[in-house]
Amino acid sequence: LRIGQGFPGPWAAAQQADGKLIVGGDFTACAGIARNRIARLNTDGSMDLSFDPGSGFNFPVRALVIQQDGKILVGGAFTTFNGAAQNKLVRLNSNGSRDTGFNPGTIPGSISIYVQSLAVKGNGQVLVGGNFNSVGGNSRPGLALFNTDGGLVASFPAVGVSNLYPNSIIIRPDGKLLLGTFDSAEQLNADGTYDTGFTNYPF
Repeated sequence: LRIGQGFPGPWAAAQQADGKLIVGGDFTACAGIARNRIARLNTDGSMDLSFDPGSGFNFPVRALVIQQDGKILVGGAFTTFNGAAQNKLVRLNSNGSRDTGFNPGTIPGSISIYVQSLAVKGNGQVLVGGNFNSVGGNSRPGLALFNTDGGLVASFPAVGVSNLYPNSIIIRPDGKLLLGTFDSAEQLNADGTYDTGFTNYPF
């Protein structure tokens, strides 16, 4: 299997319950078939043609996570999906079509502002991290929380979060959030406040 056709290959991957893989990145073809920046692979590595994202994304996919119901959250630097405006965050159905029940609004800014990390809480809310400062006109420096319908959770983060820009998010069993940022690891409480009992070691 060849992904990329002269372009950078996958930057993100997530495994479905059936073992199939969703891959995202900056590629424009997979196994010689046009697939703009997202594709699904069968367990033997061949491309799954039943996953059809249409014209796909116009700019790179950087983060993927699969929900328990099989729907796929996608984040990145894109501003369109399948020819329609979709800025930096979208949820897809398991067949590759856009889930119209999830509407995260707009993360404003230039194409250099992007979503880098995603995580799903036990209640279905979606944590989004990356290089952005606001969401739909609301100040959110690098970290935001969305409800299952894509609405922004106004109370999160509660206080103290500033310019985190997390490249990775881990939700711990106690609900605390471990964030890998550009130069450090930091931990937040479930409400988005800093966990003062966690020692931050800069890298």
